[in-house]
Amino acid sequence: MLGLCGKCTSLKARGDFIILYCSIRRGYQVYKQVCAACHSMEQLAFRNLVGVAYTEEEVKEFAEEYEYPGDNDEEGNPTTRPGKLSDYFPNPYPNDEAAKFANNGEWVGSRCVKLTPPRPNLDT
Repeated sequence: MLGLCGKCTSLKARGDFIILYCSIRRGYQVYKQVCAACHSMEQLAFRNLVGVAYTEEEVKEFAEEYEYPGDNDEEGNPTTRPGKLSDYFPNPYPNDEAAKFANNGEWVGSRCVKLTPPRPNLDT
């Protein structure tokens, strides 16, 4: 199979799950290297990746690459802390206006898509 990572080749017996597993890992890699510069996944927390395609330790490392607002220090100054599993993916822009300005007036928005099943029409 093309494009399998080292972990996937050791799981050959699991069939289609391997492709999904590798696709999720590759998708996150592409998001992180390309898409995250303009788009957020602000509706997803790092913990959402645990057990799907990554171990808890791997995801903790991903989260710790980002800094989040922490508690104030003794003097009342804001501090930062490394990310943790319960944190949501950060937005690359501080607000919608900054996002529009950086993207020629276009709001690029979140790349999170909430999939919901169609609702039945109860009026008919």
